[in-house]
Amino acid sequence: MNCLQENENLGIYAINYNAQVLCQECHILAKEEIDKEVYYPTDDVEENYFMGIIGAIIGSLVGVASIILLDRINFVASISGSVMGYGALKGYEFLANNLSKKGIIISVIIMIFMTFFTVGFAMVINVALTFNASIIESYQYLIFLFQAKELNMGPILWNLLFVFVFVGIGAITVINTANLKVDSKLGYWELD
Repeated sequence: MNCLQENENLGIYAINYNAQVLCQECHILAKEEIDKEVYYPTDDVEENYFMGIIGAIIGSLVGVASIILLDRINFVASISGSVMGYGALKGYEFLANNLSKKGIIISVIIMIFMTFFTVGFAMVINVALTFNASIIESYQYLIFLFQAKELNMGPILWNLLFVFVFVGIGAITVINTANLKVDSKLGYWELD
């Protein structure tokens, strides 16, 4: 959309991340056109916290499933933590119709809880498959081992740490993208 008019007052503008050479009149028209577009839900959209919580739980369950599946095939399951972080925030955003600071905090709390749940549940599944026991028996056995201090906590804590790191990576990706969309809502900058 470069300006085709012969004009001495041309400027260089970034419109939707593309450099454009425009006169002042075309620049104003481009700004008005971009202002009409909607890049991201604004504060005017009412946020449904209950549906957002449901969305964050559903999104994090995708991460739970991927962590447990990768753990079963002896792959570094902590990488799937990024799926959980991404899924929880995107799930919240999708069902709540917006992603505010409150939504991010709610999603992070859900991610922390689901990470502990996932690492524990993966251990229960490993015990169940190793000893050919039920999930309930395996859970009770793990509680007994924790209370008796018979478990080597080093690998468990390392696994938990790695999952948290990757959950954080997934979450930060979504949060940065949300901030970028808000910051670039108007999509234009004047370049000097």
